[in-house]
Amino acid sequence: MRALIYRCFLTCINIFFPPLAVMMLTGMGWDTMMNCCLFLLAVIPSHVHGFYISCTYFHRRHKVKRGFNTVVCNRCADGLIARSKRVDTPADQSPSSSPRT
Repeated sequence: MRALIYRCFLTCINIFFPPLAVMMLTGMGWDTMMNCCLFLLAVIPSHVHGFYISCTYFHRRHKVKRGFNTVVCNRCADGLIARSKRVDTPADQSPSSSPRT
């Protein structure tokens, strides 16, 4: 239920100000800058890009919850990709405890 409310909240933000919704999902990065430029040049492409980013984000989040690994992306705001990397890591071995060579 909480995820549905969050998704509806992001959709409402995306309707009124798409760069803010993209920034909430991806952080301050390339996607946010591109969406700001699209918003300044023409509003409709900014909305399309914002909805694409949110649909991609929630699709990848769903795949991670089911246990599938996703494409590595360093710009996710809430550590979604960090959680997906832990899916493949054994419980007794963390990525930081591996020996350096």
